[in-house]
Amino acid sequence: MGKELCFCIENNNLYLEQVLVDYNDIPIFFLCKDNFQYYVALCTDIYEFNYIVTNVSSLDVYNLLHGKIPMRNTFTDKKEYWKVISGEEISLDIVTKHSIDYLDISLLPEKYACFKILTKEIETFVQNFDNEFFNTKHFNDTKKDIMVNEMLTNYLKIESFIDICNCSFKYQLKQPSKLICGLDKKYLPQDEKTVILQKHELLEEWRSGDTINVAA
Repeated sequence: MGKELCFCIENNNLYLEQVLVDYNDIPIFFLCKDNFQYYVALCTDIYEFNYIVTNVSSLDVYNLLHGKIPMRNTFTDKKEYWKVISGEEISLDIVTKHSIDYLDISLLPEKYACFKILTKEIETFVQNFDNEFFNTKHFNDTKKDIMVNEMLTNYLKIESFIDICNCSFKYQLKQPSKLICGLDKKYLPQDEKTVILQKHELLEEWRSGDTINVAA
């Protein structure tokens, strides 16, 4: 079954990717996608079916799905947005582009409200998105280093120990925020607050909830 067509914006068809928040089965906050780009849409009128829409990067989506940025930031961090007034069919929608300065902030989610995974369906979507996100050819080594570093600091606790690749010594981490990762490098001894990882697949083990020790 093909995906549901949501909007046609500047001659691009936007298809429903995932509903993130709904109300009485009406999508309120959801992701759309054209052939290349993600978009976030917010229903501002559930009776007239009016929306505000903005395009977002894959990194924006990752941060949104993992609660790293408030939901409203997917709009306020942009320069422009589209206002969509629904017609009887999508071809009759009225779509206008506006500067973000004209956006009514009161229509957006609360200032510090972050998205949370509440259903199995969304959990599966996030897992699939993560797999694609980390494997895409557009996800270069620099971004990998940044994201893996973030994931390390999230999963490691202050009292974690170092023990990977049969290293001959252990060191108790006191400042996990200083961890540095290079996915294209081999396991090499670094200073006491540096970690070098060779394989991204190791992160899958951390997602399983097992206790993880990290090499230095």
